[in-house]
This record gives sequence, C-alpha cells and structure tokens, in this order.
Amino acid sequence: KLDLAVASTDESFEFRTKRSGALLLLFERVLKSLAVFQNNEYIVRKFLRRMVVLAFRSAMENTWSWPDSNCMLLRYVFRSISAGKFEESYKELLPLIPSVLNGLYRVLCASSDTVISHTAIELCLTIPARLSSLLPHLNLLLRIIIPALDSDSGDLVNLGLRTLEFWVDNLNQQFLYPEISKQANLLSSLTQSLSRHLRPAPYPYGLLTLRLLGKLGGKNRQVLRDSFALGNHPSCE
Repeated sequence: KLDLAVASTDESFEFRTKRSGALLLLFERVLKSLAVFQNNEYIVRKFLRRMVVLAFRSAMENTWSWPDSNCMLLRYVFRSISAGKFEESYKELLPLIPSVLNGLYRVLCASSDTVISHTAIELCLTIPARLSSLLPHLNLLLRIIIPALDSDSGDLVNLGLRTLEFWVDNLNQQFLYPEISKQANLLSSLTQSLSRHLRPAPYPYGLLTLRLLGKLGGKNRQVLRDSFALGNHPSCE
C-alpha cells in the first residue's frame, strides 16, 4: 500500500539500493497514473506532503549523491502534480515552498558540480504551485533562471525560456520589471543570458528567445532604459 511505501522512505530510501529502486518504481507508476486516472490524485494527496518532506530532507542530507532516489522522487512528484494542475495538491504543498526553494538555492550556490547544480535548477523551476503562490519568491526564481539559461543542457535552457515566457505572459505589466530591478545587475545578467541564444536556425532556441525578448520589451518599455554591455558571441554568427 502507498502508506507503507511512504513510511519506508524514512528509513530505507537509500541511494541506488534494490529496495530504493523498487520503491522508486512504485512511486513512478503511481504518479504517472495521474495523467490517465486523475481520481488517483485524491489518494496520493493524503501522502503528498509527507512524501515530499521525507524525500527533501533525505536529499539535503546527501547532496553529494545527487541525483539520488530522493531527487528522482521529487522530480516525479513535481512534474506529475504540475502537469495535472491539481489545485488541492497545490494547496497541500504550499507551506513547503519557501523551505524547498531556499534549500535548493543554497545547494545551487554552494556546489560546483554540474550534475548537482542542474538537479537543483530543475527542481526549483518545476515546483508545483500557482504563479500567484510563487510571487513572493519571484526574485529568487529569476536568479535561478539565469544559470538555467547559461547551462549546457538543452532541457534546462528550454525549461528556463518557457518558464520566463510564462511569467511575462501572465504577470501584470508593472510587476515584473520592478522585481527584476530589485537586485543590482539582475536585468543585465538576464539579458546577457538570453542574448547567448539569439542564433539562427537550426539552433532550436533562437526563435523562442527572440519572441521572449520582444514580449519583455513590449510589456514594459522600461527595460530599454538600462544600458549594459552584451559582448560578442562568435557562435551566434
């Protein structure tokens, strides 16, 4: 049963053991079933907060082993709940957002390992929540978008661009720019990161980046007031 499986994560969800592999496979199948059988969300929701708390706590105690079974479980949970847009599950996880985001951001800042950094970025940008619930953390999330765009992972670049475009499309015109302006050089760093992807076809993210910059400038002309050096990128030629 799911309650026994969740209870087992507290003691035996170790990195790459047979038991953790079996538990992870069970959780994966249960969470993926939400896409087809949405009524299963009611059952999963009862264990959702405890599942995330246990997995996150164990992951933070063993960051050297990332991406371990705990990170994989968090990935399955975040993506499954976000894809289904389950409102009640969003509410269940809402109290955990500050600690999860800040914990992952500390890992990102402290680690020089690419795999660990990429894992932390992905989890931050896929945390299941309504945009209104993320507004208090938007400045932190903007700082996470930048390493996502600067990464050598196509999946993370795409995730960063899509996430930023979603914010630009859905936030009030007068809200996003003040958030970007709260921290010195954030707009400059963000624009430089975006400019690296202004490349012609067959580069897959050039058109998306151009469209995003057009939306960003069209939403609020204040973004044109700050001057900054973007530098030259021979790879864009």
